[in-house]
Amino acid sequence: MNQDNSSELANDLLDEDDNSYDTIKFYEGVAESLMNDSDTLKEVKIRAKNLAEQNAQQKIADYVNEFLKDRYLTFPDDEILSITNQIFEISNINYGMKDSGGNEMIIQATVTAKVDDNDIMNCLVGFFNERIELKSENEALRREFETIRNKNESLCAENDNLKCQYENLRREIETLHAENGNLRQQMENLRKKIETATNIRNLRKLISK
Repeated sequence: MNQDNSSELANDLLDEDDNSYDTIKFYEGVAESLMNDSDTLKEVKIRAKNLAEQNAQQKIADYVNEFLKDRYLTFPDDEILSITNQIFEISNINYGMKDSGGNEMIIQATVTAKVDDNDIMNCLVGFFNERIELKSENEALRREFETIRNKNESLCAENDNLKCQYENLRREIETLHAENGNLRQQMENLRKKIETATNIRNLRKLISK
């Protein structure tokens, strides 16, 4: 879903008639917990209550899932659970005792939870607005990455150019060294010729005396 579609859907959810989503529904979750010799009554009641809450939450999660499907929306299970946790509200808790048929006692907890369709709609709007914001942030990060990548490519090109210039300069220096060596050899040859010519002149002078 792209950003434009997410924005339009969020706006559509806000624009729908609020009277269509003012129905409050109640769901009961029932669970039992066996009281052992090592348990206190408080511990058993908490255990039964937690299990009853889970039962009620699952019923509300099923309702949320159907609520979304009615609006042609499909959410993964973790998102449905997230919405359920946000809207889950306990309105009443009752406890009862049952005989297990032995020496143990069973505590039964009944949790009544309510769900408001308006709360579901608010979660949906928040969900899509969050996705819009995330898409915007991701787009900004993508542009920033593209800028950095382009700069890196430019720096690499400059580095290659500098390497090429360095290589040319190195070759020029090697050529100059070679030319300098040739000049030294030529000077040495010329020096030897001059010495030879000087020796010949001196010899001729001695002979002519």
